[in-house]
Amino acid sequence: MTDFTTILPIETLCDVFSYLDQNDSLECMNVSHAWYNSIPNYTRPVWRELKITPTSWNKPPTQSILKCLGPHVKKVIIHSQDTCRILDTLDRRKCRIKSLDICGHKVMLKRKGRPAANDSIKLPMTIGMFANTLTELLMDGHPCDISVPMILDTLPALMHLSVKFNDIERDTLSNTEIGGQHPRKSKKRALAKTTAQHTNLIFLCLDNALNFDTRILPILHRCPNLKFLLVALDMDRTHVYDVQARYIRDAFRLCPLVRYIAWNGDPEKDRVEEWLELSRKEEQRRQRLHLHHNSSIYPCIHNEENDDGMDDMIDKEEPGTVRKIVFACNNSQDMDHLVPIMIKSRPWLEHLYISVVYDWFWDFLPRYHFPQLTTLELYGIAMTSELWRQVVLYHPNIEHLETEIYVEEMVDLDRIIESMGSTLTRLRHLLLQYERSNPFTAVTCTTLGALISTNIQHLHLASVSISDQAFYDICGLPQLQELCVGAFDTYRSFLSEDGLLAGVKRWVDGYKQEVEDENGKKSTITSKYKIRFIQLTAIQCVTDAVLELLGQVDSLITLRITYNESITNEGPKAFCHGNNNGNQKKLETYACYGISRSNPFATRLPD
Repeated sequence: MTDFTTILPIETLCDVFSYLDQNDSLECMNVSHAWYNSIPNYTRPVWRELKITPTSWNKPPTQSILKCLGPHVKKVIIHSQDTCRILDTLDRRKCRIKSLDICGHKVMLKRKGRPAANDSIKLPMTIGMFANTLTELLMDGHPCDISVPMILDTLPALMHLSVKFNDIERDTLSNTEIGGQHPRKSKKRALAKTTAQHTNLIFLCLDNALNFDTRILPILHRCPNLKFLLVALDMDRTHVYDVQARYIRDAFRLCPLVRYIAWNGDPEKDRVEEWLELSRKEEQRRQRLHLHHNSSIYPCIHNEENDDGMDDMIDKEEPGTVRKIVFACNNSQDMDHLVPIMIKSRPWLEHLYISVVYDWFWDFLPRYHFPQLTTLELYGIAMTSELWRQVVLYHPNIEHLETEIYVEEMVDLDRIIESMGSTLTRLRHLLLQYERSNPFTAVTCTTLGALISTNIQHLHLASVSISDQAFYDICGLPQLQELCVGAFDTYRSFLSEDGLLAGVKRWVDGYKQEVEDENGKKSTITSKYKIRFIQLTAIQCVTDAVLELLGQVDSLITLRITYNESITNEGPKAFCHGNNNGNQKKLETYACYGISRSNPFATRLPD
């Protein structure tokens, strides 16, 4: 049967189906099931995913889509105030929703800021209409004290849950207010483990607004199969409410299968999405195993993604061990609760992020070896250059490294970078932030050429002063795609205009590379560098001449200049006109006072 969706646009199809009632539309869809399954991948999101906003909900095309394609909608994103009414409509249209994302929900208020309806009970019950199919529920910025245990009770098929409350409208969180108490701290006590109903939840993301000991622990009692746990700190207008580090042991006691944990931090959106995608793959893995063990129709299920023996490694992991840790704390005493977990997880730990509020000397990593560690992010931890060399030596498989460096002498910083370049051959992402105790002195890095033996693609040097030779060495990294350089002081940069021009000229000319053909004959060719994004912060030697030469770098797409007083209105024009390969280049500026706001060749970043 011809797939007429490739001939008729979606608006026309909606108009056609709008003349039919729902029964006729469903009958038509059942007859046309064959062409629906053959819809190309690039058109399927139009039919399977529905995004609802206050302006789009009442439009005829949206209602027509629900009328004819309601049963085929699998994912719904609601960014509207009247969430319950929308969910009622989706239920009447027989939508079998698997994923529901609610953001921007608002509660109708009476006088004195009191809710007009008990939304904390009404919304979970409304969502419960999709209990048989809903496996993923995301609620972001919700202003009402939703009962998470009630959600778990009404959604038995749920496997992925994320509930974050709205910090801006804390005054509307009145359901748990008792006198002058913190509005989030309820008098409800933890449920007994014997009365809690176990769920299939494997992904859970909450903020500490729920009060961990009295509100989150009962939730963890219900989640023995949990593998992804994110508990963020809670902030309001005046206070920060941390998740106490001692509760991390209770979390592992109740959920021994947790493999990915983020504790007492502010989970970045990219990290949450990454872990959520991993949990979805875990759900697919469970379904494959279920089919493999319980159905004779599927005697052998093969998936190329699992050919690396990942399933075997998962089965060998012991309870209470983790693969990825994101941990933030205030002092060294809090770290004592994490160290036993890290020691037990030595054979499996892949990602380690630790942030300490106060500078703290820590020699734990140099004393232990984590063979699977590929990502290391350390903030607020001071180590000598010798300890850093031991860390690098014991963990040669690191591919992603972000850290603060606390050194007083240039030779110490050079030693650290030399050890990284000679040992971390797989390194692809490096972020170095130099923290100095004396604000009137700076350490200048001169040995960045040692990174030539790595696969570095993203290099960020925050408050790290570099010399002309160091910048020239950076420009010689063949795999570099993203570079961010920031001076430690706006008017004290060790780079010069001639040094910048020499390095950029290296990007323009390319580099010589020896290749060998099929007959074994060697020849030399000129290869182009791969740099695509450059950010230069507080470097006054970036002038119009430098911009003109940067415009001749073929691979460069985006150039970002901030806190500069040397560039004039002619610089952006020279940058755009220097493009010889026809690629669209973009210049972004902030606090560049020599460039007018009306310059057509530059995009001013918002404050």
